Amino acid sequence: MLTRLRKHFSYANVALTVALVFAMSGGAYAAGKYLITSTKQISPKVLKQLVGKAGASGATGAPGAQGPAGPTGPAGTPGAQGVPGVKGENGTEGKPGTSVTSKTLAEGNSKCSAGGTEFKAGTTASYACNGSPWVAGGTLPSGKSEYGMWSAEYVAQSVGSGGWFSLGFTIPLSAAPEAHYIGTNEEYAGEKNEAAAINEKKCSGNLVKPEAAPGNLCLFAQNTLGAEGVIEGFVLQYGAQMALVSNQAGEVKGRGTWVVTAP
Repeated sequence: MLTRLRKHFSYANVALTVALVFAMSGGAYAAGKYLITSTKQISPKVLKQLVGKAGASGATGAPGAQGPAGPTGPAGTPGAQGVPGVKGENGTEGKPGTSVTSKTLAEGNSKCSAGGTEFKAGTTASYACNGSPWVAGGTLPSGKSEYGMWSAEYVAQSVGSGGWFSLGFTIPLSAAPEAHYIGTNEEYAGEKNEAAAINEKKCSGNLVKPEAAPGNLCLFAQNTLGAEGVIEGFVLQYGAQMALVSNQAGEVKGRGTWVVTAP
């Protein structure tokens, strides 16, 4: 049998057999080293030693853009009604209020010169003053007076010329008054001429505080230039037109105060 085997051995057969053995064993030998073709061929203990250390952490990436808001969710179910609160204590009784009192004020008082009514609550007072006689009856009450100022200025062409000026009564009288003129020389230093003596029962007082008897209009002169006096044109219940008469040709002027008292 050995002889039979020898007949079949040759160099090619031997080389082929060796190659087959290496192939079946999963390895090959070349230049005195083993060629590792799989980690399964390495011992697990050795394999752990071959693993390198972890590298340093990389830089943090930029944050991503915020996504769009989602749709509004459905309304939740209403909660249960809360427990009623504790009833509060009753408040203390307030102080009684102060009643309002009133009293009539006579004419000439410091609060209402024409009279009126004072209303008072505690220490606080208020006043309702009587209105104008114009509102009450349409004319100036009997014995009541109105005051004003007058002036006239013109160029006279000759002696005896007249420069007209007007007076208006704020509140009309029930009848036209009688007019009078009191010149500057008629009450100087307490001396009065005949005309002033006639008028003294109808016109009294002075330039600053003129006075007139009921039913009279009195004009008091403060100063005049080139004037003889004042004459009336016509006098009505709501005013008068007067003339300043010249005693020379040229500039004529005068001014003063007036008072009228209702009849």
